[in-house]
Amino acid sequence: MFNKESKLEAVLLSYLRNNVDEVASDLKIDSAQLYRWRKAYGDSDRIRFFTQNKLDQDDLEYQNARLRILIQDAENERDMLRQLIDSMSEDGYSPENK
Repeated sequence: MFNKESKLEAVLLSYLRNNVDEVASDLKIDSAQLYRWRKAYGDSDRIRFFTQNKLDQDDLEYQNARLRILIQDAENERDMLRQLIDSMSEDGYSPENK
Protein backbone atom coordinates (compact mmCIF):
# COMPACT_ATOMS: atom_id res chain seq x y z
CA MET A 1 0.00 0.00 0.00
CA PHE A 2 2.78 2.46 0.87
CA ASN A 3 5.85 2.75 -1.33
CA LYS A 4 9.21 3.93 0.00
CA GLU A 5 8.51 7.55 -0.96
CA SER A 6 5.21 7.53 0.95
CA LYS A 7 6.89 6.01 3.99
CA LEU A 8 9.57 8.71 3.94
CA GLU A 9 6.89 11.40 3.76
CA ALA A 10 5.05 9.85 6.70
CA VAL A 11 8.26 9.67 8.73
CA LEU A 12 9.11 13.28 7.92
CA LEU A 13 5.63 14.42 8.89
CA SER A 14 5.85 12.54 12.18
CA TYR A 15 9.09 14.35 13.02
CA LEU A 16 7.74 17.74 11.97
CA ARG A 17 4.55 17.35 13.96
CA ASN A 18 6.41 15.60 16.76
CA ASN A 19 3.39 13.33 17.10
CA VAL A 20 3.51 9.77 15.79
CA ASP A 21 0.02 8.83 16.97
CA GLU A 22 -1.62 11.76 15.17
CA VAL A 23 0.17 11.06 11.88
CA ALA A 24 -0.54 7.34 12.12
CA SER A 25 -4.21 8.09 12.73
CA ASP A 26 -4.31 10.45 9.73
CA LEU A 27 -2.78 7.71 7.56
CA LYS A 28 -5.05 5.04 9.05
CA ILE A 29 -2.12 2.87 10.13
CA ASP A 30 -1.01 1.55 13.49
CA SER A 31 1.42 3.75 15.43
CA ALA A 32 3.77 0.79 15.75
CA GLN A 33 4.04 0.64 11.96
CA LEU A 34 5.05 4.30 11.81
CA TYR A 35 7.63 3.74 14.54
CA ARG A 36 9.09 0.89 12.44
CA TRP A 37 9.27 3.23 9.44
CA ARG A 38 10.97 5.87 11.59
CA LYS A 39 13.52 3.29 12.65
CA ALA A 40 14.08 2.18 9.06
CA TYR A 41 14.06 5.59 7.34
CA GLY A 42 14.70 8.10 10.12
CA ASP A 43 18.35 8.43 9.19
CA SER A 44 17.77 9.17 5.50
CA ASP A 45 19.27 12.30 3.94
CA ARG A 46 15.87 13.92 3.44
CA ILE A 47 14.81 13.46 7.05
CA ARG A 48 18.17 14.72 8.27
CA PHE A 49 17.92 17.80 6.04
CA PHE A 50 14.51 18.84 7.32
CA THR A 51 15.18 18.13 10.97
CA GLN A 52 18.62 19.80 10.96
CA ASN A 53 17.34 22.89 9.17
CA LYS A 54 14.36 23.01 11.54
CA LEU A 55 11.85 24.15 8.95
CA ASP A 56 8.72 24.90 10.87
CA GLN A 57 5.25 23.71 9.95
CA ASP A 58 4.14 27.14 8.70
CA ASP A 59 6.97 27.28 6.14
CA LEU A 60 6.16 23.80 4.91
CA GLU A 61 2.44 24.49 4.74
CA TYR A 62 3.11 27.65 2.73
CA GLN A 63 5.37 25.76 0.33
CA ASN A 64 2.81 22.97 0.07
CA ALA A 65 0.00 25.41 -0.71
CA ARG A 66 2.16 27.16 -3.31
CA LEU A 67 2.98 23.84 -5.00
CA ARG A 68 -0.69 22.84 -5.02
CA ILE A 69 -1.54 26.08 -6.82
CA LEU A 70 1.19 25.48 -9.40
CA ILE A 71 -0.02 21.93 -9.95
CA GLN A 72 -3.60 23.12 -10.36
CA ASP A 73 -2.48 25.73 -12.92
CA ALA A 74 -0.57 23.08 -14.88
CA GLU A 75 -3.57 20.72 -14.78
CA ASN A 76 -5.86 23.51 -16.02
CA GLU A 77 -3.50 24.26 -18.92
CA ARG A 78 -3.33 20.55 -19.77
CA ASP A 79 -7.13 20.31 -19.78
CA MET A 80 -7.43 23.36 -22.04
CA LEU A 81 -4.93 21.87 -24.49
CA ARG A 82 -6.82 18.57 -24.49
CA GLN A 83 -10.06 20.41 -25.26
CA LEU A 84 -8.36 22.30 -28.08
CA ILE A 85 -6.99 19.08 -29.56
CA ASP A 86 -10.39 17.39 -29.27
CA SER A 87 -12.08 20.39 -30.90
CA MET A 88 -9.58 20.45 -33.75
CA SER A 89 -9.97 16.71 -34.26
CA GLU A 90 -13.75 17.04 -34.45
CA ASP A 91 -13.31 19.74 -37.13
CA GLY A 92 -11.24 17.33 -39.18
CA TYR A 93 -7.90 19.04 -38.57
CA SER A 94 -4.88 16.84 -38.84
CA PRO A 95 -1.25 17.97 -38.95
CA GLU A 96 -0.79 15.78 -42.03
CA ASN A 97 -3.42 17.63 -44.14
CA LYS A 98 -2.67 21.26 -43.36
